Amino acid sequence: MAGSAPHARARTRRRHSGPPDLAAQTQLELAGEDPQKALPDVAHHLRTCPECKEEHDALLKILQSED
Repeated sequence: MAGSAPHARARTRRRHSGPPDLAAQTQLELAGEDPQKALPDVAHHLRTCPECKEEHDALLKILQSED
């Protein structure tokens, strides 16, 4: 059974459907808009995907520091 563990992990790993439109989400936030209304799928994805949330937060921080 020890040999089946890597395969079990591979099957349970979530497949990422591709990156959300982080640039559009971030631009809306910087403009003071509500991205939840304009891009609800992206907003939902960021709430459920820690990797994309981290990337979004880093992008937002960089763009805010440029102002």
